[in-house]
Amino acid sequence: MNFISEAEIIERLKNIVPEYMIPKRIYEVVKIPLSANGKVNRNKLLNSIKQTDFDEKDEKQAEINMTNFEKSVASVWQTILEKDILDKDSNFFQNGGDSLKAIRLVNALKEELGIEPKISWLFEAPTISEFAARIQQEMDSNNYMEDDGEI
Repeated sequence: MNFISEAEIIERLKNIVPEYMIPKRIYEVVKIPLSANGKVNRNKLLNSIKQTDFDEKDEKQAEINMTNFEKSVASVWQTILEKDILDKDSNFFQNGGDSLKAIRLVNALKEELGIEPKISWLFEAPTISEFAARIQQEMDSNNYMEDDGEI
């Protein structure tokens, strides 16, 4: 039986797929849980995978390393992705995001923070730090205008 390490798999994927499609972590699953009708039971599968990437110290350090704006963006990401996002280098798509969730994210950012980033920015800058920086850059430029309401 050949063993391929997580690092080898990720390195090979870098030559095959775009960066946003490369998983941040790869989990070994012995048995995929199935529902009564034979489909993958995603809830049980997700519950069986234990997140061991962060301990409490790492979690606090990750939060300290985020700017207030990054924390605000991360808070909205957590709501849309329905999972804790502790690292400012977390990739939206590697954490379960897709084009529909990207639309929901943009709408939620508009509603909660009063900003309206373009969906394309998320594909260009898929991590919290990159996406927040992209939004900040546009807000600081003359190209970005927030909706102030009717005149």
